[in-house]
Amino acid sequence: MILRVLLAVFGVVEFLFPRRLADASMSLATTDDSEYELRSWVYTVARVEGLCIAALALWYGRRASSGDDE
Repeated sequence: MILRVLLAVFGVVEFLFPRRLADASMSLATTDDSEYELRSWVYTVARVEGLCIAALALWYGRRASSGDDE
């Protein structure tokens, strides 16, 4: 249950702040002397990804609480 909540929170944060999250991820993934420029569609894809992660986490949480696990 805690994992679903964390995933839902991460998805909402990624949906609301895609630019900050993508820029922070890229700064962690590259060295200080690396130059990179993200294309504008990357932030749109990050927003859609956040929405999907949050929706799936909430859907699985609702499914598990209703007792439909098989």
